[in-house]
Amino acid sequence: MYIERVNIAIDIGFTMYRLGEDKPCITFVSGISDNDACGIALLKKFVEELKDKTLHGTILVVPQLNELNLRITSCRGSSRSSTFCRIIEKLATVIPRDCVVFVIRCRSNFVEHLVVYRELYDGVKNFVEAIPIEYVVKDSRKGITEIIKDLELNAVTIVLNGGKEFDLNHVENYLNILMKFLSNIGVVKRKATQVTHRYFEGYSVVRCADRGIFIPKIQRGVDVYKGTPIGVIENKEIVSDINGVVLYISNPRLCTLDEVIAVIAIEKKDISTHP
Repeated sequence: MYIERVNIAIDIGFTMYRLGEDKPCITFVSGISDNDACGIALLKKFVEELKDKTLHGTILVVPQLNELNLRITSCRGSSRSSTFCRIIEKLATVIPRDCVVFVIRCRSNFVEHLVVYRELYDGVKNFVEAIPIEYVVKDSRKGITEIIKDLELNAVTIVLNGGKEFDLNHVENYLNILMKFLSNIGVVKRKATQVTHRYFEGYSVVRCADRGIFIPKIQRGVDVYKGTPIGVIENKEIVSDINGVVLYISNPRLCTLDEVIAVIAIEKKDISTHP
C-alpha cells in the first residue's frame, strides 16, 4: 500500500491510498463535504480491510477529498478557479483515464442507491451491475459526477444513509457491500454475490406547498403509484404524482414553504426492459 499526500498549496489537498496494481482500476472518493462523514469512516475502514489482501487490480481511495469543507461550486465559468474546483482538477490528474470513480455521498434517512449520470452509463455498466445495491437512478442533474465527467473520467455516485452523525452498524454493512462488489468483479477472491437491480429515470422531489405540521403516511423504501397518499399537512393530503420508490420521507416536522419532505425515484415506463 502506498500513501500519497496530494496538495494544491501548503496544507490544502487530500490523502490518497493506492493498493494493488494492474486492471481494473477503481477509485473511491468521499468527504465532498462534512456531511459525508459516514463515507469518510467507511473508506478508512475499507483501506484497513484491503491493506493486507492480495488484489487483482488497482484500488485508489480518497476518504476525505474536501478536508477544509470548502463551498462546493459548479466548476464552470468563473467558479472554475475556486479552491474546491482546483482540488477536483488535481484529483483528475492523479487518476488514470481508464479508472472508474465511485463518489460516496451521505444523506440522512435516505435509502441506499446508486446514481449514474445518464450519458456515462455505457462506460460504467459492468461495474454498476456488480454492486449489491438494489436501486439505480439514471439521472442527468448537475452534481459532483458531472464535474468529474467534464474532466474526462467516468463516475458513479453511491448514496448512503448517514450524515455528520451516523450509525457504525451501517458502516459495517456498507463495508460488506464494497467487499462483495470487489469480489463480483474479481479484484478479491471471495464467493461472488448475486445482484438484482431496479432502474429508475431520475427523481421526483416533493416539497412543502403550505406551512404547518407534516405527518408522513408511508415509509422509505416502499413502492408508490400516482395518487398514493404520502402524508398530510394540517389535514391536507399530499399524494405522489408518479410511480416509483420512496427514497426519502421526512419525519413529522413543521413545514416551511419549499422544504423537501419526500424524494421518489421515478419508475421506468417499461420496467421489463433492461437498460
